[in-house]
Amino acid sequence: MHTKPNPSSEQKYAALCIKRTNNLADFRAVVNHNDAMQDRTINNALLALRKQGGHEGKLAEVLLDMRGVEWTGWVQDKPFKRGDTKTMILGSLKERPMTSWELGGVLRQARPDIGANAASNRAYMALRRLRDKGLVRRDGRMWSLP
Repeated sequence: MHTKPNPSSEQKYAALCIKRTNNLADFRAVVNHNDAMQDRTINNALLALRKQGGHEGKLAEVLLDMRGVEWTGWVQDKPFKRGDTKTMILGSLKERPMTSWELGGVLRQARPDIGANAASNRAYMALRRLRDKGLVRRDGRMWSLP
């Protein structure tokens, strides 16, 4: 009776053993790489999996550590729902014209864990989208309803 030898863990889980390198040729014997595969793509996929949590998230955390990618451990526990930023901005502009920095402060009141620059940038990007739809206008630094 002929039995197949058990594959080593390196062969069995070759795709999970990818280490960061600039020379992927070193790993072609073990892993069937596509030349176009980039480390950043792999890292981003692992980071996204890590954010999801669970058993897969723990495995992704180990793989990120093997690849030398630092994991900050920060995950938004209560992200804005779709349309929340727009609703807050339009509601604030009903009261008076405001700058994007002031509107960023409004967003920070709802989410104090967001930095001041990040909130201001988020407000500015939302204002630009709203302006493109004709829902707000800009006069110098001030944003207002039309």
